[in-house]
Amino acid sequence: MSQAEQKAPKAPKEVKALTPEEEEKKKRREELKKAKLASKNEKFQKKQQAQAAA
Repeated sequence: MSQAEQKAPKAPKEVKALTPEEEEKKKRREELKKAKLASKNEKFQKKQQAQAAA
């Protein structure tokens, strides 16, 4: 791959319209991800606080 090719912006992928069901699944997946992250963060913060207090 030449340098010019690397710098060229990638063509956006064709975005196919999602069906309502797919939209729902996507939303649910995003929410689950956020919830997982939030609980991970909480556990981490509690751990940090415990270490700081010790």
